[in-house]
Amino acid sequence: MVLKRIYKVEELLNILRAKGLTKHGYNTVRMKIQNYTYLDIRKGYSHASKQAKELFALTLKESAEPNALIEKYGMKQLDNDDELESIIKKILDNNASQIEAYWNGKTNMFDYFVGQTMKETRGKANPVKAKEIISRELDARK
Repeated sequence: MVLKRIYKVEELLNILRAKGLTKHGYNTVRMKIQNYTYLDIRKGYSHASKQAKELFALTLKESAEPNALIEKYGMKQLDNDDELESIIKKILDNNASQIEAYWNGKTNMFDYFVGQTMKETRGKANPVKAKEIISRELDARK
């Protein structure tokens, strides 16, 4: 279950107790989140665990559908290839020494580029797509 991977069981129980939710209330919210996650995984789209936690909390607080909350709070991930590619090229252009370090065996620099992408997009970049584009752009710069 997706929520067990995001939260520890104790965290979930504390949240539910604080909201005064019964087991039925919890199951309703869980199904909303799981349905949302299932649909988006089929489209190759998912949220980082930080956003998933925020979404879960908002779903509990507002008793609204996850997709409506994503629109309302601007939580939609950036997964436009052209836009991500432009951002990543700019990051790589400004980090020549880090690229050199990456090619010299410091492979953890790849994570640095992912982190810079997430920072630039304020956490909205689709991490899977970002990694694919970073890998492709680094290969092109060999």
